Amino acid sequence: MGSAALFEQINKTVIAPWNFDYAISQNHKVTWSGLYRYESQDPEDKLSSDGSGRMNKAGFPGYNHSLITGLSLENHFWDSKIQNGMGVKGYFYHLDADDDGSRYQRLGDDAIEYKNVGYSENLRIKLINRLSVVDEFAIKGGYQHSLRFPTREEVFGDGMYKSSTPNLKPEISDNFTTGAELELFNLPLILKMHLDFTAFYLLMDDRIYWSAMSSVPQPYYNSVGTKTKGFEVDVNVDLNEYLTISYNMTKQDVRSRERDNTYGIDKGLIVPNIPRLYMNFGAEFHIGDLLFAEDFLKLYWLANYTDEYYYSWKISKRQNRVIPSSFSQDLGVEYSILANKLSWSFDVKNFLDSRVYDKYGESKPGRAFATKIRVSI
Repeated sequence: MGSAALFEQINKTVIAPWNFDYAISQNHKVTWSGLYRYESQDPEDKLSSDGSGRMNKAGFPGYNHSLITGLSLENHFWDSKIQNGMGVKGYFYHLDADDDGSRYQRLGDDAIEYKNVGYSENLRIKLINRLSVVDEFAIKGGYQHSLRFPTREEVFGDGMYKSSTPNLKPEISDNFTTGAELELFNLPLILKMHLDFTAFYLLMDDRIYWSAMSSVPQPYYNSVGTKTKGFEVDVNVDLNEYLTISYNMTKQDVRSRERDNTYGIDKGLIVPNIPRLYMNFGAEFHIGDLLFAEDFLKLYWLANYTDEYYYSWKISKRQNRVIPSSFSQDLGVEYSILANKLSWSFDVKNFLDSRVYDKYGESKPGRAFATKIRVSI
């Protein structure tokens, strides 16, 4: 039988993004973008502060800063038949804690810092332009070296199921993509169609995992690198000037690239808690100048499907513990006036109140309502 617990946590988050671009010429543009994030947690174990001598189990009393910033250059050549984008990013991460007696046990003598550089290169070549019903056909490819810093939950835990792990390392990945785009127009019963196919291959090191197979709080941990391969299909069809339908499907296979005996992970295993197949289908009705000049009305329906996937490492063909497949539908309406400077929207998520699962088999919220007013100056 577990002991009683009464935790209080004060979490703070500050996020500051920015994006500035400068057109060198009509065909060349440079962009400076970045994201600064500050997160902290001040936990208190109410039962350890009553003089009973109990160890504080409320969590990690620390804070972190992260900064990602970089420059990108977008180029268009030969009347935009060739488009090239290249970029470089700097990554900085700092985590520390106040000296409250447990700092050394959690962090040691020094704060945790990570610095790295990322870069990317993307190329798109237009092969066909205005030929019969083909408006445009292009091929594309890209490469990116990037980092992902640990999230708040991964570092600080949630005080219930996930314990703190301040010494987590960032995930480092090398991403390769290739694909093609096709634009069609003046087809029978179809005004315009856009088809997009992308194949991807990702190599990741120091992947962050969490074990859900325990009744006591578990920390996140870095372990084996992974290999991801898959593809994505995206289709958008304008049936006429008022009605649009869309379809998106992603299929991926994520497996371990090496063995880690510490956590019982073998090479070539399917990584758990990552959907292997998911898709969505949508329909949208829109019309402008309905009641006033420059107003716009949009009604939409969106269906989402996620196939079943593994709850834990698949080490046997008899493994049958899976996260069930799920299907949900959303409805929404949006109305704007003054050329979209003032808009109002109302959405119903999962309007049939279906049971939908998240990773680790956790249930997502049922039917939910949301409304928003947006003003652009």
